[in-house]
Amino acid sequence: YALFFSEHLVYVGQASGSKGLLNRRNNYVSGDDGHTTHRQFLLSHPDKQQRRKHIEENVRMAWCELPDGLLAKAIERILIWRLTPPWNRD
Repeated sequence: YALFFSEHLVYVGQASGSKGLLNRRNNYVSGDDGHTTHRQFLLSHPDKQQRRKHIEENVRMAWCELPDGLLAKAIERILIWRLTPPWNRD
C-alpha cells in the first residue's frame, strides 16, 4: 500500500492477513504520537483529535493486492529504494 499527502507519495508499506490493511489504516489515523503519520503532524497539530481529523481528511491510501507475501515484501523494498518516500526514512 501507499500513503499520499498533498498528492505526493509519502510512504510505502505492506499488510497481510484478512484484516491487515484495515488495521494499518486504522493505526495511521488512530495511532499514538510515535506512529508514522502522527509524528509527521505532531508539531502542526498538537491536539490529538485535531491531528486525527487532519490525517483522515488529508492522507490518502492506495493499494494493490498480491497473491504472495514474499512478493509483496520484495516489491515494497524495491519501491522504497527507488522512490525514497520521506516517511519511510523517519
